[in-house]
Amino acid sequence: MSDIPPPKAESTVRLRDNGAGVEGRRLGLKGGDVLLAINGRPFRGTDDMLARRFDARGGKPLALTFARGMDEFVVLAETHKLGRWEIIAAGPMPEGEGVRIDPDVLKNFEVMRSEKGVYDLYPVVPPLTAVLAAPVWLLQLRIWAPGATLVAALAAAALVTPWLAAAVWLAAGLWVRRAAAYFVRADRRARGLGWEGVIAARTEAEAHEKHLSRYPGDRNLFAPQPAEEAEAEAA
Repeated sequence: MSDIPPPKAESTVRLRDNGAGVEGRRLGLKGGDVLLAINGRPFRGTDDMLARRFDARGGKPLALTFARGMDEFVVLAETHKLGRWEIIAAGPMPEGEGVRIDPDVLKNFEVMRSEKGVYDLYPVVPPLTAVLAAPVWLLQLRIWAPGATLVAALAAAALVTPWLAAAVWLAAGLWVRRAAAYFVRADRRARGLGWEGVIAARTEAEAHEKHLSRYPGDRNLFAPQPAEEAEAEAA
C-alpha cells in the first residue's frame, strides 16, 4: 500500500504489477486488475475492508468483479489473499447500487483457449458424477485414455467378484474427484489449448455465454469445424 492512501470513500484496491499470488493466479487474476464490486455492489475502501467482508462471510465465497483495461469479469473467491494489493483512487460511482450477484448460486469454471480461438471450459469443482460414475464422466469429457483404463479395470474386477468391482468403482470415483482438473488440463493441453482464466457463472451454458461475449469469434473445442478451416488445415 502507498504511505498516504486516498480517502476510503474514494478508493478501491488493485493488484500490484506482478503482484497476483497463488490464489489470485488460480482465478486467472493478473497484476493491474482493479476491484470494482463485491456481489455486484460497487466497492469503495481498502484491502483491510475487503478482508473484513470475507471474515463476515465465515469462509463462504464472494463474487468479485474486476476490471482489466476495458474488460470486466467476475470470479468467485474464498479469500482476500489474492496477492499484493495497493490502494488507488476510484472512479466515479455508477448510478444506482448495481445488480446484486448471489455468490451462493455461482460456480467457477476454468477456461482453456488456443491462439486460434478454440476453447473449452469446465467446472473447477467437478460434479457429483465424477465420483458416482467416474468412467462415464471421463468419457463424456472425451478424456479417452483414463476413461478406457477405468473401464478395463472395472471389467477385470467384475470377473473376480462384484464386490471387487464395487470397490474399484468407489476408489476410481475418489481418485478422479481429486485429480479431475489435472486430467482435463492435461488432455486439453495435448489438444493445443492453454490455460486462459476463470469465469464465475450459475451454469455451464452461462459460462459459455460469458466467454463468447468476451471472445465473440471463438469456437468450442468440440463444435463442428467450419469448412474453410478444415480445408485450410488439409491444404
